[in-house]
Amino acid sequence: MDYAKLNRRRNCLKGRMNRLCQDLDALIRQPESRIDVKMTLDSISKLLERCQEAQDAVEAVITDDDEIEKETQRWMDFEREIRSARGRAERYLEMNTEPVDSKKSSPNSTSAKLPTWSIPKFTGKVLDFPSFWEQFNAGIHDNAELADVTKFIYLRSLLEGEGLKAIDGYAVTQDNYPIARQALVSRFGNPKRVIEHHIQAIADLRPNRDRTLRELHDELVTHVRSLRALNRDTLGNQFASDIILTLCKRLLPKKILSLWEDKILESEEDPNEVETFF
Repeated sequence: MDYAKLNRRRNCLKGRMNRLCQDLDALIRQPESRIDVKMTLDSISKLLERCQEAQDAVEAVITDDDEIEKETQRWMDFEREIRSARGRAERYLEMNTEPVDSKKSSPNSTSAKLPTWSIPKFTGKVLDFPSFWEQFNAGIHDNAELADVTKFIYLRSLLEGEGLKAIDGYAVTQDNYPIARQALVSRFGNPKRVIEHHIQAIADLRPNRDRTLRELHDELVTHVRSLRALNRDTLGNQFASDIILTLCKRLLPKKILSLWEDKILESEEDPNEVETFF
């Protein structure tokens, strides 16, 4: 990999680290944020390992001694800022020791049960949002034992790319959590936009000899079923059926298409032609 790509990846990771440190500083200014501070510190530790790997990769392709020295100095400055942020958080934790009485439970207890499955990260692809959102709501949002600020931290940790940019301006606070949720739903969960992306995905498909008929079938059926779930059913709507069939038939090998055309000529008009086609 060339220097430009390595440097871009390293800078992207450092940018995420800076945002985490900003979140951490915001949390330590709030009372009763021990759990959230600990979680953010854990995220910083994990991300720092990735930053170090990216830094090592950048330094490995630099041949100029002066440039290596500059890179090393910049990295030391970056590490110093991280240590400073972590130090402030550690002092906050020392000054805000958890009460000894563990008999009383609270909605923000660390014993909150989190989902045992792995929620996939959302990168900003509109067609991935419905599945991601359902899993996040089931595993995190609907968990009454988690405070909203904790849910917000989980939400940010599951976002990347355009998904993260959509809520990047919101500080991690209790009040901003519902606002950030609405921002995501408005941008990626709008039904009309999801419908457009499903139709566009079908239109963008091209004939591909490396793709099996089964793979083509599964991909097309996924889009059609999703459209049906969004009240865009091709059944009973002949015009919509004609559009879907026209888009789908062009993807078939000539031999299969010929067999299909022969079948249509031999049969009466089928009100469920899309279903028959699949």
